[in-house]
Formats: sequence, structure tokens, C-alpha cells
Amino acid sequence: MRILLAVAILFSLSKNICGQQTKSYIVKAGEQILDVLPLEAIYVFPAFKAGSVFMRDGSISTAKLNYNVLLNEMQFIGSKGDTMAIAYPETIKYISVDTLLYFYDKTYLQVVSQVDSFKVAIKQSFTQ
Repeated sequence: MRILLAVAILFSLSKNICGQQTKSYIVKAGEQILDVLPLEAIYVFPAFKAGSVFMRDGSISTAKLNYNVLLNEMQFIGSKGDTMAIAYPETIKYISVDTLLYFYDKTYLQVVSQVDSFKVAIKQSFTQ
């Protein structure tokens, strides 16, 4: 009986536990999504930061980078100051921006923890 009571109490206390953080934005018909979503919701960093792109062929490129969650793209500032997406992301081994590490496996994933060749990663995304 005590075990059943303990389990019932545990379940009632755990109803507010959530493994994911969610924030809602409502885009009404006729509104532009970029007019509703703040930049801090679209990009991981508030501003583009210096980072390095490590390619599978061993080459390394540096640029100001930021991950666009809305478009699922790693973007960089081009030589003319325009925002561009990385072409052919499947050729990327990994990307380092600030203290974050990303790799591409059919989508961009942010590494949370890594031990040897094992990685724990997250994917940020929008849902409707």
C-alpha cells in the first residue's frame, strides 16, 4: 500500500516536468513570419560570431556564422556583407561557433556532449 501511495505521489509531482523548452508564437493569416518572430527566436546567437567550418577533405574555412533555426541552415556573412547559407552541407565534417559544435547528418545537429566518437546532440526546430 505504501509503495502504491509513493508511486501516486511521484506521478502527481512529476506532471510539470518537461524535457524540452517551448515558446509559442502565433502567426496570423496575412502576417509575415519574419514580422512576428523576434531575431533571438530565429537565430541561436544574437549576432553572427566568428567560427570555423571543418570540411571532410581537411580544409578549414573561417567566417562569421550563425545557425538559422527557422530555415535549418548554417548561415554566414559573405564578402559583400550579405547573409548566405552554406552550400553542400553534406561535405562538412563539423562547425565550431563560439563554444558550440555542430555537425551535419541530413540536418544540422548541435553537440551537447561527446565522449570519444559518441555524441549526444540536439536539433532545434519550429513546429506548426
